[in-house]
Amino acid sequence: GPIASNVVIRNNRLIGVGQSRHYGGTGRFGAIMVRTNGTGFKLAPERSISNISILDNEIIDPPKNALYIGSARDVTISGNRVTASADSTSFGPNVGICLENASGVKIRDFRFLDPRETVQAGVLIRQSTAPGKEGVVIQKLDVRLPKGVKAVLDQR
Repeated sequence: GPIASNVVIRNNRLIGVGQSRHYGGTGRFGAIMVRTNGTGFKLAPERSISNISILDNEIIDPPKNALYIGSARDVTISGNRVTASADSTSFGPNVGICLENASGVKIRDFRFLDPRETVQAGVLIRQSTAPGKEGVVIQKLDVRLPKGVKAVLDQR
């Protein structure tokens, strides 16, 4: 099918979404998911989805990742808020934003409050994301996580 580009996801309120037994155990999904699928529904090697804006959304109690960006380029994430309560369902490990095989990502004014012990990081940057600022630029993070959990976990 056609590849998405020039899409705006704005002013949504999502509660308790982002996990299904049909997604499998890969962790490659989220309450808001931007992902190019390859053969067999695996993550595509190409960063085909482009020019995506995820703006001013509120995500409450995501059972896995709040946002997942995979095989995409030129993605703006701005003004989003994610909160989880300590007793909400978690299929951890979970993160606020997971970036995988991505480039040109801009994260601004991201708030992530998650007291659950399953949280791995505020922002997880996987090894396949482009290096340095070509991959991701982060400005103004407000993360409140369990003691010892990193705001940004960069695996590049």
